[in-house]
Amino acid sequence: MLIANVRSVRLVMNSVMITNSKMHYKCRNIEKPYLRSDVYRVKVPDDKVKWEVVWPEYAPNDFTSSGAIGKPWADSVNVESQKFKWNDVDGLIDRRSYMGKYNLDGTGRPLNPVGRTGLRGRGVLGKWGPNHAADPIVSRIHHGQLQFVGIARRDSGEWALPGGMVDAGEDVQETLKREFTEEALDGKKYPELDMLWRKGVELYRGYVDDPRNTDNAWMETVVVNFHDNDGYLNNVTLRAGDDAIKLRWITVSLGQKLVQVSNRQALVTMSRRPGPPSIDGLYSLKIDNISYQTAPQDLRRLFEKYGEIGDIHIPRDRYTKQSKGFGFVRFYSRRDAEYAMDRMDGRWVDGREIRVAMARYERPIDERSRNGGSSGYRSSRRLVNSHVHIHMDT
Repeated sequence: MLIANVRSVRLVMNSVMITNSKMHYKCRNIEKPYLRSDVYRVKVPDDKVKWEVVWPEYAPNDFTSSGAIGKPWADSVNVESQKFKWNDVDGLIDRRSYMGKYNLDGTGRPLNPVGRTGLRGRGVLGKWGPNHAADPIVSRIHHGQLQFVGIARRDSGEWALPGGMVDAGEDVQETLKREFTEEALDGKKYPELDMLWRKGVELYRGYVDDPRNTDNAWMETVVVNFHDNDGYLNNVTLRAGDDAIKLRWITVSLGQKLVQVSNRQALVTMSRRPGPPSIDGLYSLKIDNISYQTAPQDLRRLFEKYGEIGDIHIPRDRYTKQSKGFGFVRFYSRRDAEYAMDRMDGRWVDGREIRVAMARYERPIDERSRNGGSSGYRSSRRLVNSHVHIHMDT
């Protein structure tokens, strides 16, 4: 591995702090349902996380999202129906964990090496056992300050590293390069960056405390720093790809942590500028004048032809539980939302002329319940890189 400049590498490496505080925390959240579902985790106390602790009463829900069933990138639902090579390279799939050898439960499913999560199954993850990702930190020194490339994700508005899932048969180094090209170069390949890709310094390899994790499927990542000390990026046009709405060089003051692996999770932290708020329904459509009998699945049937749906919600009176006569359909892509609006506004549905308009909507706390809406699953592999976020506090 080539090192561009020892001082530059130390500058980045000294920004890294690894801590085990609050380990395995996000994947034990019982305050809200599991992602894009109405399924809740059971509470797992800190002293009962480890599998070595005997807990006969432990009986969590078993959930695998319908969006992660029958897809070419997904394992079979039943481990008995497919021969798996656990803790080994299984054809094009690397089922080895960065955490070492993992055990299997009584049904033959892999067991999360960190411990219980309060939920069995695969959830929204494609693979039983480890699901591997890769996250590149592309950095430089600009006017004496350390900077790195960050993107604002189109699906959530959150700032993140331009990383994603390792494809079947793909080397992690290729994933790092491919994801940065797709997310930060809008898919354009620059031969002049070949030297930069050879100068990576690995910062972290291991488990990710991710809200998608379950007892039987979990996220792992490799974080690699590519520091441009030779100006390779000077003649390159950085441009957000399809999954990003913004991209910029983010400045980190010297002495601040560039990457914090908290809960063995790679987090990019800084305190220079406030980021945009995370708005539930950033690309939402408000559907007015719907029938009081209209259910979320009815709206899904009407709108799913126009693009990938992330959430559907019909507000109801908190006391009578009756529909308020309007609903919200959230798309991952603004383009899809606008297309759906153009096609559906003014159409007659169930004897009513519905009105469709763009809207920003965040569910009130009292409406965030088990039966509050219908969730979808986005099949794009790049959605999964949300395990590395950039928190920008003032």
